[in-house]
Amino acid sequence: MSAAAPYRAQLDAAKRDAVAQLETSHARMLATIAPTLAALYRDMRAAQQNGTPLPPSWIHEQQRLARIQHLVSQQVEHYATIAQMTTDHAQQQAQALGVEAARAQLQEAAPLGDDGTFKRVAAAVLAALIGGDTRVSLFALYGFAAWKAVTSALLLGLSPGMTLEAIDQAVHTALDAPRWQSITAALTALYSAYNSATLETYRANSDIVTGWTWICHFANSCGACIAMHGSQHGLDETLDDHPHGGCEMEPITASASAVPPGADWFDAQPASEQESILGPGKFALYQSGQITLPDLVGVRSDGRIYEKPLKAL
Repeated sequence: MSAAAPYRAQLDAAKRDAVAQLETSHARMLATIAPTLAALYRDMRAAQQNGTPLPPSWIHEQQRLARIQHLVSQQVEHYATIAQMTTDHAQQQAQALGVEAARAQLQEAAPLGDDGTFKRVAAAVLAALIGGDTRVSLFALYGFAAWKAVTSALLLGLSPGMTLEAIDQAVHTALDAPRWQSITAALTALYSAYNSATLETYRANSDIVTGWTWICHFANSCGACIAMHGSQHGLDETLDDHPHGGCEMEPITASASAVPPGADWFDAQPASEQESILGPGKFALYQSGQITLPDLVGVRSDGRIYEKPLKAL
């Protein structure tokens, strides 16, 4: 077991807690909106009983659309506030764990005492790592985006041939967007905080650490992350994983052993597992020798890696 494993386990627990809080808060939001939507659907069903399509003006009468818009905007904005608070807390937990994980790794590589040999990262540096996150502006947009999507779904629902079931499905798809968007944002921020704190700790102890190795945990990982496993990087580089990514770092020190490349692990897997990871199209190219695992790694304009789509290979 690696020295960072106990802290990684705590990070995974923080991830589960954050997701559970977001799921619970989102369910409450839907429960609050549901009665108003149900009443609107009842009115629509009653108005359509004679088989005559409703005119577009119907949804605007008696403040029907306005009530829904106000309620959706209010509830989603409240959810966004909770999502931001949940993410902030998760980041703070992850950051503390990242520092302690790095300390444990360095203690294992080159035993350190409490005499100041281990250099901690300045609190201001750690605070800046979280303070610069752009997710706050993303959370602020949830209310407007949901308002717009629900409005579009309801107006489209007045088109000939649209059923109430189809309208309800479109509305719920719109209202589900803040849930999965906030979970992605929260977990991306959590892992980023952990890795950023780890890297800053390495940098503060550059007399011991000369770089870092990309570590992928393989389970449920994409081909790009597996390909990056074992690659070595300087302290001037950051681990720019894809959103929601869970890769981490190990320090390169005088006593550290090289980590075998992820391609070696992949080659040792049965064909069924390889196909499950890559998908049928990419697996066929890989099996025929037309591509190697590193060919899957793409880099976005913001520096984050991603797995290239089949059409790009």
